Parts: sequence; structure tokens; C-alpha cells
Amino acid sequence: QLRTLGMAEDNSFGLLNRIDDIINLQPSMLFISIGINRYCERHSQGKLPLSNILDLVKKLKKVLQKQKY
Repeated sequence: QLRTLGMAEDNSFGLLNRIDDIINLQPSMLFISIGINRYCERHSQGKLPLSNILDLVKKLKKVLQKQKY
């Protein structure tokens, strides 16, 4: 079953707040596309909002290491 759980105008804070709900669905595949708009907006200023994205990756890595394939 395919689910699209993206939200218009959402950001990494929103995804980080609801990632547990997504993990609880136990997806066999997960595609995440976040941070591109902010990256483009702030790249010229030298500021990249990576902390939430890194926290998200750490959380997903921890969950995935517990799963057996």
C-alpha cells in the first residue's frame, strides 16, 4: 500500500514531530524529501538547517538497526 504523508509548506520540524507516527506504520520503504527549499534559501547566506535532518536520520537509523530483513 502506498501512502503519501507529505504536507505542503511543512519543514523538518514538522516531520521530526510526526516521524514516530510514520515509523509506527512499519513501512517497508520510506522516501524522504525535505530541506531543499530551505537549503536554496539559505545557501547564499552560509546557513544550512541540517540539525533536524541529522536528528531524523539518527532516529531512523536506530529503528532500522532493530529490524530484521
